Amino acid sequence: MRFARFLAPIAVFLGLAAPAMAQAISPIGNWQSAKGDARFVVDQCESGRGLCATLVWLREDVRNPARLASVGTHVVEGAQATGPNRWRGTVNYAGHTLSGSVTLVSPNEMRVSGCMLLIFCETMELVRM
Repeated sequence: MRFARFLAPIAVFLGLAAPAMAQAISPIGNWQSAKGDARFVVDQCESGRGLCATLVWLREDVRNPARLASVGTHVVEGAQATGPNRWRGTVNYAGHTLSGSVTLVSPNEMRVSGCMLLIFCETMELVRM
């Protein structure tokens, strides 16, 4: 019995627990880049189909015309669940539309990745606010 109590937290950490347990984490909410230079709101898309993430704020020192044009727009659009704590959809990055993914690493950490032609990839780490 003591052995099972010891293994249960490890199984959850490694993603070996039941999918229903892993699915309990929700990406809905307010997030900030790990560097603190951008903030996003993640919610259901207006269409009700998938997740969307909207860029809502940029720190003063990273603002430029291209980035400012992205404020108020979806940087992730229509992401559909592909497994526990994983979604795939469209990522809009630096004027490019990429195939991307959203992964909840933990309840307060999220990774957004996008690739163009599977060669040029970018990953952004986010923390819950």
